[in-house]
Amino acid sequence: MMKLYTVPHGVLRKKAKPVDEVTREIQGILDEMLEFMYVEGGGGLAAPQVGLSLRMVVIDPNAGDPELPPDPHFLVNPTITWTPETKILKKEACLSVPGVVAEVYRFPEVEVSYLDRNGVLQKKKEGGYFGHCVQHELDHLDGIIHLDHMSAVKRKLLLARSVKIQQQEA
Repeated sequence: MMKLYTVPHGVLRKKAKPVDEVTREIQGILDEMLEFMYVEGGGGLAAPQVGLSLRMVVIDPNAGDPELPPDPHFLVNPTITWTPETKILKKEACLSVPGVVAEVYRFPEVEVSYLDRNGVLQKKKEGGYFGHCVQHELDHLDGIIHLDHMSAVKRKLLLARSVKIQQQEA
């Protein structure tokens, strides 16, 4: 059974290792991550958030919208291969940083290259929620949380707020 790791746990700060091959075991982990993400109420989840130091991400841009059908994406060894020159300010939340919504500069669209659930190389250029989520989740694969994109003072304040919320819920 998967467990969500939250700040300040060290697994969230490790650089994840590439996946050698998309095997049945990896497919099973991806499926479990997707179900876990839905249960936790997220739209994206990176393997380090569940304690696995592997370069794998699941995203469903339709998660949480009862009007839309599920649209799961499985990204193994994802790499952003193109970005525009400018970024825009977007509100962001994270399952691993409970209780905190922060404004972060992100590219309005990205091109990402990855292996899909079947190990087939894919390339996708997207904006909107999917493009935003790709940037957030790929940060997790490099040991970065969204709060790292802001000033040290603001980051420290928001991290302390998240830890306090977690302690009150425990």
